[in-house]
Amino acid sequence: MSKLTLLTDQVGPWKMNSYVLIDPDTNQSILFDPGGSPDKLSAMLGDSTPSAIVLTHTHIDHIMALDEMRKKLGVPLRLHPGPHDTTEDTHVVGDSALNDGDTLQLGSHTLRAVYAPGH
Repeated sequence: MSKLTLLTDQVGPWKMNSYVLIDPDTNQSILFDPGGSPDKLSAMLGDSTPSAIVLTHTHIDHIMALDEMRKKLGVPLRLHPGPHDTTEDTHVVGDSALNDGDTLQLGSHTLRAVYAPGH
């Protein structure tokens, strides 16, 4: 089992960090916090096969490219069910909840969600 590859880039007008986690053995990936710049996000994903989009929270700087990337990738959106500490009413609805202790499969790796409220 190979180590996962973590890619990061600053995206959107606030230069927020977005992440792509890739299992090099299976080429599966997960996109975290699509905060803007869909072209950059697509370049980060490269030829990997996305399996999910995960939001750490729903502040606008973390979701600016969410709609476009959801349409492009056609993968489930996972996020904590809230409440979300946000001043914007973003109306983000995930395909399934991602609660504390839940797991995500990325190739042969099992990732565990840790609820860490705050910013």
